[in-house]
Amino acid sequence: MFYRFGADTRGNIAIMFAFLLVPLIGAVGFSVDYGRATYTRSSLQNAIDAAALMVARELKKNPAMTAESVQTSGQKFFDAQFNRRFTDSATVTVTYISGRATTDGKSRVKIHATSAVDTTLMRLLGSGSVPIAANTEVVWGMKRLEIALALDNTGSMKGDKMTELKTATRKLLNELFLAAKKPGDTRVAIVPFSTDVNIGIHNVSATWLDWSDWELENRQKVCVSSGGEKICEKRAKPHSAWNGCVFDRDKSFDVQDDPPSTADLKTMYQPHQADNCPAEILPLTDILASGAWSPSELTSTKPNSTFGKKVDSLSPSGDTNVTIGLVWAWHALTKQNPLTEASDDVEDLEKIVILLTDGDNKQNRWGDHSKRNNIDDRTALACQNFKQSGSRRTIYTVRIIDGNADLLRNCASQPSFFYDVKSASDLSATFVAIAQNLTLLAISK
Repeated sequence: MFYRFGADTRGNIAIMFAFLLVPLIGAVGFSVDYGRATYTRSSLQNAIDAAALMVARELKKNPAMTAESVQTSGQKFFDAQFNRRFTDSATVTVTYISGRATTDGKSRVKIHATSAVDTTLMRLLGSGSVPIAANTEVVWGMKRLEIALALDNTGSMKGDKMTELKTATRKLLNELFLAAKKPGDTRVAIVPFSTDVNIGIHNVSATWLDWSDWELENRQKVCVSSGGEKICEKRAKPHSAWNGCVFDRDKSFDVQDDPPSTADLKTMYQPHQADNCPAEILPLTDILASGAWSPSELTSTKPNSTFGKKVDSLSPSGDTNVTIGLVWAWHALTKQNPLTEASDDVEDLEKIVILLTDGDNKQNRWGDHSKRNNIDDRTALACQNFKQSGSRRTIYTVRIIDGNADLLRNCASQPSFFYDVKSASDLSATFVAIAQNLTLLAISK
């Protein structure tokens, strides 16, 4: 009887299935629960990546945020992004390290997140949940920047436009000031322009000025007595009477950055006694230099800083010559006469022009508004030449209400760097957006 029972094979399949059921359930359960855990970890990573970027943007605007505020902000952004399909909770830790406390001058936001996915079939094997974790780090700072602001100061900028331009420029400067971590990170030049630019009367003895035309055009009657007879004649006014303005150079140097040379008078700049001479150029100045800028200038009614005083001095007058504004912004960014404050080209240094105008070209050295197309052609050439002058050259263009949109769009280094501002009140947001675009912000881990 016992022999027959042992030799009976009926029911073996059921027994074998019973033995295989546990590992089979384990394999299927692992596959299902692994997929759920993988999905949740991906969602966790995406959520902390997005949250870290948003916290970094908030910190750029307000570096004085407390640790508690940073944590709260990070949690808020994480909660908005995290898909809790397979889990009920997650723990998020947000850490901010200021660039002022790092050796490389770059700020960091780090986020560590943990969660757990409840299992389904694997629970039968005693595994109730699958732990998951994710980390991310956002690093931001700035390449070294040399920025020239070519700002339209023509008569059409009077009223709200000029008021808003001053406010926007202060806000841009403040963004750059807050982002800069050490001297030399960011230097800014301001180039007000109309028909001319004002290089300052302190340049009266500069070797790159050709006074020939000025002496012919600026003469005064001088009388002397000789032998009881009064003799009068026209003589050139002394150079000390010059107001600091210069006109375009001879073509084709009017659209180039070639340094002036006494060996070729076409390369020289000609003083021009313009009736509507704009505010004097401010050459490249370190935003962190002593007395250069203070955030208090945003609300001050009496500016005390170098940049604050320069912005306050802007005054609308005269006609539009975009070319000369752009070319002198270019001069400000190169280390050769007529402006020599710029640094040599190096890998970590970007040279930026921000060009703003509110109108069509109306007047240059060779013609008035009746020859606007000719003036536009000079501007287009200057844009092209600047962009081709080096690999780290960028132009942002801003059209405020009026002006040749196509000319400015084509002048910008790329279409997204052209801003068509429809209202003067929108100018501050535009300048802040440009300043923020100049900072480096990227997920590094």
